[in-house]
Amino acid sequence: MSETLLDNFWLRMGSMFGHTWTSAYGTKPDGVAGDTWAAALGGLTGSHIAEGLRAVLLLASDFPPSAPRFRSLCFGIPTLTIVRRQITEGNSGPFARAVWARLDAYRYRNAEASKADRLLKDAYDETLEYVMRGGELCEEDQKAIEKDQPVEVERTPEEVAEIGRKAQEAIDELKTRFGQDEEGEAA
Repeated sequence: MSETLLDNFWLRMGSMFGHTWTSAYGTKPDGVAGDTWAAALGGLTGSHIAEGLRAVLLLASDFPPSAPRFRSLCFGIPTLTIVRRQITEGNSGPFARAVWARLDAYRYRNAEASKADRLLKDAYDETLEYVMRGGELCEEDQKAIEKDQPVEVERTPEEVAEIGRKAQEAIDELKTRFGQDEEGEAA
């Protein structure tokens, strides 16, 4: 990370958080704090850091994020809560799609709430690590969601009638097997 980029970052964070930032990290990016933040921001572009600074403003927090949290903000990584909502609503961004691609959708949909949350958290953590190590999110992640969605199949009226007939036969057979009459009462 260039010294100029780190100096500008330090100035911005100091401007946003004032004494909270400077009392924790100092007025200049030197010493252990400067080295730590430089390492955390290593490999990021000016655009990444600008995205992180915009995201910090949107957090509306009185306290600066930790270095790892700031790095995740630079990549536009949403919180687990937001990813859960995006997946549930089917209105997913690239990160949520990548999480979904790492999730066993069948187990997730059929698990008890606490187990489903654990499965989602594991997939989230795996995706977070992947992105933080420099992995790219791609459009293939959208296909991972789409392939697990029900597909609407157009059927002819004859096919619909045949499906209905077979379903009624199965219902009638079950009623006979369990001794129910036409009104559903036990015989």
